[in-house]
Amino acid sequence: MELKKFLAAALAVTVIGGALPVSAATAAEEIGDGVIITDVSTSGKFGDISWELDQQTGVLTLSGEGPVAYEGYSPWNDLHQEVTSIVVEEGVTSLPESVFSLCYAQTLDLPSTLTEIQGEALGFLGLMPKLTEIRVAEGNTSYTSVDGVLFDKDMDTLLKYPIQKADESYTVPEGVKTIYDTAFLSQRYLKSVTLPEGLETVSEAAFYNCKQLEQIDFPESVTEICGNAFPGTPWLAARQEEDPLVIVNDILVNGLAAEGAVIIPNGVRRIAPFAFEFNTNITEVYIPLYVESIGKSAFFHCSGLKKLDTGEVKEIDTGAFCGCSEVTEVTLYNAEKIGQYAFADCEKLWLITIENPECEIYDDPATICYGGNEKDGYTFGGTISGLEGSTALDYAKKYGYNYDEMLPYVITCTGDANGDGKVDLGDAVAVLQYVALPAKYSLDEYHLSVADVVDKDTSGVNGKDALALMMVDAGLILDQELPVTSAKLDEKLAEQPAG
Repeated sequence: MELKKFLAAALAVTVIGGALPVSAATAAEEIGDGVIITDVSTSGKFGDISWELDQQTGVLTLSGEGPVAYEGYSPWNDLHQEVTSIVVEEGVTSLPESVFSLCYAQTLDLPSTLTEIQGEALGFLGLMPKLTEIRVAEGNTSYTSVDGVLFDKDMDTLLKYPIQKADESYTVPEGVKTIYDTAFLSQRYLKSVTLPEGLETVSEAAFYNCKQLEQIDFPESVTEICGNAFPGTPWLAARQEEDPLVIVNDILVNGLAAEGAVIIPNGVRRIAPFAFEFNTNITEVYIPLYVESIGKSAFFHCSGLKKLDTGEVKEIDTGAFCGCSEVTEVTLYNAEKIGQYAFADCEKLWLITIENPECEIYDDPATICYGGNEKDGYTFGGTISGLEGSTALDYAKKYGYNYDEMLPYVITCTGDANGDGKVDLGDAVAVLQYVALPAKYSLDEYHLSVADVVDKDTSGVNGKDALALMMVDAGLILDQELPVTSAKLDEKLAEQPAG
């Protein structure tokens, strides 16, 4: 099951709670004043594994030697509302994906022999609407549990926090490095979570739809956060009220509340996966020079986005700009890696320039395309520009796309502080970064010279230069007019309507 299906199912569990459709075991059809109960088996066997539901106690027991394996839904699927606890006995080694699907069990007991919980089974644990506790037998070499919470054996990864565990606060144990996908999905009681120093990763949908979660304490050690980790939480809503760009450490975690032109703040090093996904309200994005990576589906189907300045980003992950149907031109100055579908379904992209001749481009015609499918093929009517012998031109030639061999050097014009061959808001951002933190956002001697556009060679690069470049971007000054004097800049400002 895909993650989006999990999230939709989680929302359904949260909204309707226990009011899910009745199982076939209790399905009834009224006939006059009587009721006929549908007969459903409460035990069975597949391979070397037996299962039995005690309808008096609600205990579902799985026993035998080896893996639990079956096709499709679990044999006890029609009985899921009658299950109050699941006991997996010693000898069972592996559990399949749908073993926990929407089961009403409150407790889960796992044996010491269990070595694998397959595929999406951990996600299905988040869809058990009454689960309060997970217990793992001593001696298990793959998993362990502490206070009813499931971890891998080394306690590097927190795998699952039960949806109905009633504590209002939780401190993740020291030593945990990863919060796994959907680990706290739809948890109903937690109001605060403290993450330990040393934690590195908060994975997909980790705290998705935790309706009471108001406070999360992040250590500085966290370097990876998925953008869809927090939707549906009061914590995210409060942060969005403070600033539509939610940043944790140096990661831009969420931009779903952003509108119009978005200038990514200085200090951001990563844009998280799914950070702006389906945000149709943003129209321009300016990424500062020191952003290193744009995560998976970060701007997925941002269909209102028209102008994109990618700065010096090195890595563009899978589907990062997929579906950005209004973007017309992209220049990648220093990209080292472009993931699959990164620029798929970009229907108006007429030029993409990839300056790094050794950029690793995912080998698939859908990486850069207008659209299509595997059966009928993909199309791209734009042009891919790169240096002679570059991976960009090799990619274009392989898939029959238009290409253009670019000159090895770009002639920089006055005001082009970031060296992209044009004067726009990106240059103003580069100047402001330099003025604020010159040691961190340095400009070489040449770019300092072209950035000095007000009172040239008299006052150095300062805020006035940034203001002039903003006015060029807004059409209030022509780039051909640069450089200008302070008096000319003041005159241009005075011409603008008040307010």
